[in-house]
Amino acid sequence: MEQSNAPLSSPEETAVLESLFQQAAEGMVLIGPDYTVRKYNPSFAQQYVAPQQEILGAKIDTIFPDWEPV
Repeated sequence: MEQSNAPLSSPEETAVLESLFQQAAEGMVLIGPDYTVRKYNPSFAQQYVAPQQEILGAKIDTIFPDWEPV
């Protein structure tokens, strides 16, 4: 296997991944090591959270009270 010195992610790849994340039919959320929401897609907001609830920066267990780290 050849090694490449290419960057891990080009701007084009980043744009494609962001588009996939934003347009996914399934709700997706990224949480940080402190269990706060760092990023979420529109499907997540529609499926799991009331419109008036703040999502970004919220602890994941405030959105899913039964959630426990694995």
